[in-house]
Amino acid sequence: MNHEEFKEEENGELTISNAKKMKDIQVDVLPCIIDECEGKEVKINAWFNMYRREENNTATSMFRGRPLQGKIYNDANFYLMKEDKLNEDALKTAAKVTSFTNWIVQPVVDDRMTAFIEQVPDLMAAIHET
Repeated sequence: MNHEEFKEEENGELTISNAKKMKDIQVDVLPCIIDECEGKEVKINAWFNMYRREENNTATSMFRGRPLQGKIYNDANFYLMKEDKLNEDALKTAAKVTSFTNWIVQPVVDDRMTAFIEQVPDLMAAIHET
């Protein structure tokens, strides 16, 4: 889906539309919570050593001395949404997520994000069939 195809649509009481300027972004999902104000972009280099090796849609890195393994998702068709300041019952697409990496601490303790991501296509297919 390209940006022009994502038109305003109403789902019950919620309206979803494009922001006027939408950019492509890459996202790193880290296995921790960084205490920043909601909606504020985090300067990831201050928290995360970007030493990283990539091969076959997987990556390895370190986070504060802990080994991480990442699964890279390209063309996942995700969008970053934000509130429309002019309409409280509306969301706007702020950016298209072109790629994101889900980082997992090794050994794996909790991998809910990967389980969710792998179920999204089936969930979306079921929603669109009804």
